Amino acid sequence: MEGNSMLAPLYELADGDKVFFIDMLQSMAAAIPADIAAIENAIEQKHITLLCRNAHHMKSSIMYSNAAELKALLAMIESQNESAAAIDEIKSLLPKLKGFAEVLLALIHKELAN
Repeated sequence: MEGNSMLAPLYELADGDKVFFIDMLQSMAAAIPADIAAIENAIEQKHITLLCRNAHHMKSSIMYSNAAELKALLAMIESQNESAAAIDEIKSLLPKLKGFAEVLLALIHKELAN
């Protein structure tokens, strides 16, 4: 198996096991949109603790990717303190977060189609 470098850690982890690789891709494809929705919901609720927890969960969902910008953004969100300003800052970063997630999802769906 070989493919996009953004998924290199997953290729390495799968070590040629195509079934495992597909299962992981399907898991990521399901988790990423759910994680984004959970982050959006926490922003709407202005619940910073839940927001940080959801960002941490999403980091786990994309662990086996080289999506460095997405991981960095999630780490920044996860480390925010409890303040209204933090929620507003994170809300302003949501389009960027969604954009990075869409790029990764597109690659995942491309791999699943192959």
